[in-house]
Amino acid sequence: MKKILPLAAALLLTDCQQTAYTGNPEYREYATSDLELLQMGTRGAASAEIYCRIETAQAGEPEIRRYPLSAEELQQVKECLKKTMPAPKTEPEALSRRWKAAGIELRLLTINGRTLCTVSRNTICSYSDAERYGETLLCLPDMEMSVLNALPTLKIAKEYKRAEEEYARHCRLRAEEAGKIRAAAEKTTEARVHLESDSNEEYLHLEDEELEQLKAILSTAMELPAMTRKAWDTPETHCMPLPPLAVHKELELLDDEDKVIYSIPLNYNYFAAGSAAEAFTAHECQGEVAALPDEQLQAFQSLPFRSSLQEKEAELLSN
Repeated sequence: MKKILPLAAALLLTDCQQTAYTGNPEYREYATSDLELLQMGTRGAASAEIYCRIETAQAGEPEIRRYPLSAEELQQVKECLKKTMPAPKTEPEALSRRWKAAGIELRLLTINGRTLCTVSRNTICSYSDAERYGETLLCLPDMEMSVLNALPTLKIAKEYKRAEEEYARHCRLRAEEAGKIRAAAEKTTEARVHLESDSNEEYLHLEDEELEQLKAILSTAMELPAMTRKAWDTPETHCMPLPPLAVHKELELLDDEDKVIYSIPLNYNYFAAGSAAEAFTAHECQGEVAALPDEQLQAFQSLPFRSSLQEKEAELLSN
């Protein structure tokens, strides 16, 4: 009498046997177990949701949003997940990766709303990505993964998360960068201007007196207020991207181990004037991230190294 194969083994012998499993046998055991749990969850799911963690500008717990899937989407999910298979290639990181929370997860739920299983980029990827990277234990045929990624509810969740986290990054940058600049100035033992073109680069080192002047200026860096959400959501208030640069210029701050601890771009205004800081709640000009008191900003723009920049740029482009 023939034995009835367990669900996971049956899948391996049908849909999954088309390709050789090249991962470690130990990983195959975990993959088989995960596959069986996923298939059980898929069969038992009464509903599903997109569970979304969103990083906010404020310290603390992220915002959590849940997006229920429609009945039609749930059926699509079930049909796709039936074709889940062990990944053809598995790297060691895949074992621990599958336990890590992801920013967006698909959760299959019981009739009472309890989570049966979770699907995310840490647990399942497309077959093509599995062959290239081996970052998950399970994978889906590329077509089925495309269907999952095209779910309308998932797209809505991704767009909301993208927009919120972009704004949060902007707020954190303006709130935190001045403190980083002041801390770097305190640790700086050397400063230099790094000029780089497509084929050459050059360094212009600051003398001791100029270095001390620079450190004193940067120690006065002030936080730049974030743009309001209304202004952030208005494209016209954003700075235009820089055109292609013939020479990229950065002022690099180095510590006593000759390690670059902070870089200040010189191709555009990195600092705003302190007297104009409040106006930046409504716009950004050239991507300023912090402010300097007006007299210190003027002193920064008048540092002696600037008089040599044009000559150094010309030399760089002529070599």
